[in-house]
Amino acid sequence: MNKILIALGLSMLSAYATATTPMPTPAQACAYKADEKGLAGAENQAYVKACLSTLQTADMAGKCEASANQKKLAGAAKTSFLEKCVATLRTAEKAGRCETSAEQKKLAGAAKTSFVQKCIKTLNAADVAEQCEASAAQKKLAGAAKNSFVGKCIKDASGTQK
Repeated sequence: MNKILIALGLSMLSAYATATTPMPTPAQACAYKADEKGLAGAENQAYVKACLSTLQTADMAGKCEASANQKKLAGAAKTSFLEKCVATLRTAEKAGRCETSAEQKKLAGAAKTSFVQKCIKTLNAADVAEQCEASAAQKKLAGAAKNSFVGKCIKDASGTQK
């Protein structure tokens, strides 16, 4: 009987310890993984940023997937819906960040609208540049080859021709 009580007490203590141990934030989890890989400085920061973006996209994709299932979509219709849904959620997230920044700057009316639009364009351009940099890193490009590749990648993504 005592052994059962001791085992029950230990399991309750273990459950309490687990319940009171806070879960790491996504940023903490990504930072831990970067440290685990031995990354430092700019490489560490780039890894954490990419990791957070991946987690955020996965969360968005999960929400969109649930919505597509609810609408009973399948095949090409589902694929198209998921792409548009994730893009819409990304834009909404950026707009929210820009709206918050505009409020902090106490902007209103046309100035606020203009600021938010420019902010969203800037964030989109930063995303494209980040994707191009990641692609160059995967291809192990450096120096002039990397600069040329990234420049062309950004131009191709923005649809501008020189």
